[in-house]
Amino acid sequence: MAEKTTKNEKDKKRGRFQLSELADLAGVTGKTIHFYIRAGILPPARKIREKLALYDENHLGLLRLAQRLQREKKLPLAFIAQLFKQGGYDAKTLELGLVADIFEKANKGEGFLPAAQTERRKEERPMEGLPAELQKKLAALGLIAAADGPMTGEEQKIAWIVSSAQAKGVSLEFFADLLGPVQKIVARETRELLQTMDGQASFREVVQDLGETDTLVGRFLEAARAREMRLHFERSFEEGPLAIRKLREKVYVPSAAFLEKHEIPIQIESLEYQLAQDKKNRDLRLLLAEAYLATGRYEETAQEAGKILARAKDDPDALIARAAADAFLGRTDEAVDDAQRAYESRPDDPRLAAYAAMAYITQAARVGGIVSPAQWVKKALALFEKSLSLAPKRLKDKIEILLMKGRAYTILPMALGQVDEGIKALDEVIEIVGEHPEKELGLAFSGFNEIYRVNVYFYLGEAYQLKKDAAKASEAFGQVLLRDPASNFGRYAFERLSPRA
Repeated sequence: MAEKTTKNEKDKKRGRFQLSELADLAGVTGKTIHFYIRAGILPPARKIREKLALYDENHLGLLRLAQRLQREKKLPLAFIAQLFKQGGYDAKTLELGLVADIFEKANKGEGFLPAAQTERRKEERPMEGLPAELQKKLAALGLIAAADGPMTGEEQKIAWIVSSAQAKGVSLEFFADLLGPVQKIVARETRELLQTMDGQASFREVVQDLGETDTLVGRFLEAARAREMRLHFERSFEEGPLAIRKLREKVYVPSAAFLEKHEIPIQIESLEYQLAQDKKNRDLRLLLAEAYLATGRYEETAQEAGKILARAKDDPDALIARAAADAFLGRTDEAVDDAQRAYESRPDDPRLAAYAAMAYITQAARVGGIVSPAQWVKKALALFEKSLSLAPKRLKDKIEILLMKGRAYTILPMALGQVDEGIKALDEVIEIVGEHPEKELGLAFSGFNEIYRVNVYFYLGEAYQLKKDAAKASEAFGQVLLRDPASNFGRYAFERLSPRA
């Protein structure tokens, strides 16, 4: 006798899944699915009863599409969420062919841009009542012939197109620059047509060839425009003022020589040995995570923090340790999620506020190529101000807060008044580490204060460069070279101090 089909099997056949089943099918964790729902990438599951929620094929399709867009198009989750929301969270509508070709579709006025969905493209029409000054300007740029008086039909069409584009922020000079290539195409076509007048070529054949050529030129322009749009989009992530690559360059990674000089590897090995003997020691594991973070071992930082969170999922110190590591690794969506959870658990903790602010800064770097990062930067500055208005429980926390504020205020393109605030914060860090040894501060190893100093002097050098104070910038970069010349900061400092810089 055939076995009775269970309700769970029936649900699967109908394309309905529990959380663990959806996670297995998509190759992600249940935590990732919950994160995607919070981030607005997935719609909520259908609630069957209090402790049972079911997902469907649409959730699976959206999950797979989000993963491919991240992997192949390097789109941040914030932008994917915006696309999915505008597409009504319909996986069939949001097929990869549509979303992956967003550059080409946006270029044609299609796709997911709100304006394209709510407003049909207006038909071109003759320009009526063109202002006299505008007509003169168009004539001066060579776009039309008549500086005053009546225009031909083509000129009226050109005037309408150009003036409409100008209202959307496209300059008249932009269209004037396009005249050169257009004139070359027309000159070539005219030469060939003239040859038909003296019998050198067949009129029908020439017209046919020119028509085919015009089609190819048009297709080339369309393909080239789409390609350049895609390349520009991708470059914006790498070359923008807040590009994540540039932000990562401003993170100090001690050189091997520096680590050996201060015997840091031996001290970290000692921490690892102690933890192996006492694996449930949360404070010791957190100390090890902080040691990894300070020495640029970010994956190991995230792993150690994750082990703490496996036992206590809302441990704020572990959350911010993992958030910091993820931010440096470019996993900014995850970093913001962890940092916000930590901050929301203790909103009056100045250290957690500062870490959340830094997570916002890295997210600003991540989304800066697509949308304005201003809102993320604004949120970060507000949290920095709040963190400094609260009294930290430990001197160690105060150092971290001041260093993060100094770093943010000196690497972002902001007003000099805020750069001055960053300099004050950095100077205070130097005072504290000069008066208190690592053991007294509760740091993971001796030599930690030197890591603080290298960071501080590097950011001071950056700050004084912004203020165009060459003498103080050179003095600060000189301190970086003195302490760790073989590090990434040391190389940068050397470039700034060289005559060419």
